[in-house]
Amino acid sequence: MSLPKRQQSGNAMVEFALVFLLFLMIVFGLIEFGRAVWAYTSVAHAARMGGRHIIVHGSINPTTPTKLKEAVTKNAMGLDPTKIVVTATPAGPWERGDFVSLRVQYPFQFVAGPLVAASSSPMALASTTRVMVGN
Repeated sequence: MSLPKRQQSGNAMVEFALVFLLFLMIVFGLIEFGRAVWAYTSVAHAARMGGRHIIVHGSINPTTPTKLKEAVTKNAMGLDPTKIVVTATPAGPWERGDFVSLRVQYPFQFVAGPLVAASSSPMALASTTRVMVGN
């Protein structure tokens, strides 16, 4: 015995609503994951460029924390420069041949929030590079 036409269309609407919500969650999850990977790649690139700044300008032109942060933030495309934290260990001035570890941190906030991420608090993205002062 088949259901009347009116009940079949109601079932289709309910099934569509459930499947469409799942589809939207997957799409927004993929978008958020892509944004997070892009932000991490930007942080890693900024850390590499900060390391390059230390190599080139390390001992000849003493690099202050302000100059180092400027070198990092101008290479962190699309990220909020006020939220970037730059830490150099040891904290200059450096001599030629010194090894310096540079850590760049950025708090990444998911836009879709609780729909995609386990919590609504920012995820800390960080990248570290270790370089030798060349000049």
